Amino acid sequence: MADIETTTATPRRRRRAANLPRSDAGIEKLPNPDLERAEYGDGSGLRLRVNPTGKSGRGSAKTWCWFVVLDGKRINATLGTWSKDGEGGGLTLSKARQRLDDLKKAHQLGHLREELAKLGAGRAPAPAPGAAGELLVKDLAKDFRAFIGRRRKQPGEVDRTLDKDILPMLGERPVRSVTTKDVRQLVEAVVNGTCGERGGKGAPTQAGRVLAHVKQLFRFAQGRDDVQSNPADPLDPEALGVVSRICERHLTATEIAAFWQAIDKGGATPQVRIALRLLLLLGVRSGELLRATWSELDLEAATWTIPVAHQKLTKRQEAKARPWVVPLPAAAVELLKELQAIAKSLMPTSAKEKGLGPRAVVASVAAGGGALSEKALNHAMRRLFEAPKGKTPLLKFDGERPTPHDLRRTVRTHLGDTLGVEFHIAERCLNHSLGRIAATYDRGDYLKQRREALDLWAAYVDRLVTGKPAKVVPLTKKVGGA
Repeated sequence: MADIETTTATPRRRRRAANLPRSDAGIEKLPNPDLERAEYGDGSGLRLRVNPTGKSGRGSAKTWCWFVVLDGKRINATLGTWSKDGEGGGLTLSKARQRLDDLKKAHQLGHLREELAKLGAGRAPAPAPGAAGELLVKDLAKDFRAFIGRRRKQPGEVDRTLDKDILPMLGERPVRSVTTKDVRQLVEAVVNGTCGERGGKGAPTQAGRVLAHVKQLFRFAQGRDDVQSNPADPLDPEALGVVSRICERHLTATEIAAFWQAIDKGGATPQVRIALRLLLLLGVRSGELLRATWSELDLEAATWTIPVAHQKLTKRQEAKARPWVVPLPAAAVELLKELQAIAKSLMPTSAKEKGLGPRAVVASVAAGGGALSEKALNHAMRRLFEAPKGKTPLLKFDGERPTPHDLRRTVRTHLGDTLGVEFHIAERCLNHSLGRIAATYDRGDYLKQRREALDLWAAYVDRLVTGKPAKVVPLTKKVGGA
């Protein structure tokens, strides 16, 4: 990540830079200084800084920089790191010179500040320093994090966008000095991959989250009277290149059979293979399954009670929510019994000696019997559809590659479209809210109807996998109907 240093424009004596080698091969041979940073220049303003070996946080990296005066401030703009082959976002000598030429032209046209922001050079210098004691964006963000932490069960997404994108560009700015143009440049930098440490890799979908969180941040500031208006409000996501990714992927009947059979050939552990099949049979969220403990399951009654703490709810929704009972088809019970045997085998010896039972339903070897991570499921799904260069993947479906969450969408789609299950029963199978009025007046859990629906679904999947003729319930006799 590049950065910008500023000083006053008062002339001062600077250490003379040594001559810059004329090739990348020559730069590669430059010695690493032991104590003081070394600088090499070519007379055009381009400088190469070589940091002392072992200097905290910098190692022996070679970075390109340029000193220029902007708005009365002497700016040291870091153009990027040196790279002999230009890989990893690094700049060769020729590319560094080209970047410097582009910045000089922007300076002549009065657009240098904007170009530095696009470049992701840490942060563009503020138009003017804030008054002593003026609230900075980074200080506002501290209070905003606490506010989000009280409202969200999992505030990690907001923390990530603040740390990775928002604060690197706006953190040192006075809150009242941030303009709509500043926010626009931030979002466009994320779209183009020139923000923070993205290394040129654009993230148009993530940019939408960044814009949404900036709007929330300044709306929070408005509520405290820190600002009079929200600079992010006028911005339209589509106009900035933001991509709103609405997932629509689900597995067709043919794909369900191919997916189920390919799971055994993907090299995943037995726990991962069983977990993926359970997601396809039950339609639960992967987080609910991975956080499940054996105390939640009653295999004899074929039920799984998901506590409120494990459901995907806001803190406000938690107050009125109830534990959710999932009816288990016979096929799911058999898979869970396999997981139970695996979980017992992974228990620490000390726990076994105390007569304790396993805790995590989907236990991991790496976690010593603890819960499997979400990454393991995503990695297993990816390996089914992606293969090393020169090899053929196990599965090749039309459209985008399915994810674990697409299995939940698959269940819901086929319950209604293929099997004719009534809308409200299919929605309740996934524990979807039917709206405040329905939740207020209809307190039934429809366990019997949901069991019929999931049993029907499990039988349908079995017929697809085994190759038996698929029998679809006629729409005139819908499951869950009157």
